[in-house]
Amino acid sequence: MVSVASAGIVATAAIVVTVAVIAGTVATVAVIAAATAASVRSGPHPPPRRPEATRDHAVQANRVLLDAALSERGELRYTPAGIPAIDFTLRHASKQAEAGVERSVECELTGVAYGDPARALADVAPGSLLRCKGFLARRWRTGITLAMHLNSFELIEHLGN
Repeated sequence: MVSVASAGIVATAAIVVTVAVIAGTVATVAVIAAATAASVRSGPHPPPRRPEATRDHAVQANRVLLDAALSERGELRYTPAGIPAIDFTLRHASKQAEAGVERSVECELTGVAYGDPARALADVAPGSLLRCKGFLARRWRTGITLAMHLNSFELIEHLGN
């Protein structure tokens, strides 16, 4: 799972290499998003603030392109509105350049798909290699952890394209 908040840290980043995680040789991730984690305070924490849409609020990019293996896939389910949905976990491993040094990166990212991508993902076997396109959002409506919301994917033969 990708988490942006850490104890005592304020993190704001226009992420081109996702949360200092991915973008390179064996697999590619291009995440351009703004991620802000509030400082951890002592005592009770207020619920996360939701940005309010205003004319002055600039729209910021939030796109994820991730090559990864489908490590877990839930069963196809339906929302109360009748929309197909499926939860999944992706496992990514690659070599990335960071501060002029190559490093090995391994991570897991949870995700959810709705509609046609959910139906299609329900037929994909765990272990399959995928090129996934989507965006980052809160995993749960009231939570602070992130999940990838899958808009589309394609099966790939091998990582490193």
